[in-house]
Amino acid sequence: MINAKYSYKLFAEYYDLYAGNYTEDLEFYKSICKKKDNIIEIGSGTGRVLKPFLQADFKMTGVDISDEMLDLAKKKFEEYVQSGKLVLLNHDFSNGSIAGQFDKALVTFYTFNYIIHNPVVFLKNVYDTLSEKAILIMDLFYPLSLVDTSIENKWREHDFEINSRKINLKDKRWMEGNIEHRAQIYRENSKEIQIDTDRRYYSPVEIKNFLEEAGFKNIQFSLTFQTNQFVNHIDKKDLIKNYIVKAEKFKV
Repeated sequence: MINAKYSYKLFAEYYDLYAGNYTEDLEFYKSICKKKDNIIEIGSGTGRVLKPFLQADFKMTGVDISDEMLDLAKKKFEEYVQSGKLVLLNHDFSNGSIAGQFDKALVTFYTFNYIIHNPVVFLKNVYDTLSEKAILIMDLFYPLSLVDTSIENKWREHDFEINSRKINLKDKRWMEGNIEHRAQIYRENSKEIQIDTDRRYYSPVEIKNFLEEAGFKNIQFSLTFQTNQFVNHIDKKDLIKNYIVKAEKFKV
């Protein structure tokens, strides 16, 4: 399997170019949270989600397993780090919980899909990090090659330009069981870098079982970033891109 930490190290330079303009989820996350909440974002990367929260005067904790991603976030949000509004931590929830009783946990932009092994261990450690009656939100992916089988193991190519940087991206994905293998080649001027990643597809049924095993209750699902669209069950046949899971912590 691909080492996710190494992939993130390579990806750090291109993360803002690749995902920085994605805003579909931002208002949803903010609507779930209150300014009095102790909020943690797991998989905070270079700060795409942190930014609007900080600008709206929320206090945030961002967690990632990539020093390179965290260093970029620290540079961008140094004033918030200095003021205590932002705490950035390198931590892998596959290895343990962290001190702190967080009221809201946001596992954003398919972060959980990079957990290939022992997903329940990850969720239990998140559970132990949360306060009583805390809410967990996770954004999970449905692989593109399952949506459109014609793209399976075929290169797709497109160009994009951000801040005068012109990037050519080639992308190829293929499934092996429930694992999506993805190869991306970024070309900029004469520079070329290939980044390979593995992500695991989890069905809604699997996720519900894992969350319950970890101790979470009141598990609901949504196919959109709308707070009023959560239901108790969604069918696999309805998945086209991603789905959102909400769960609560209740101590017995």
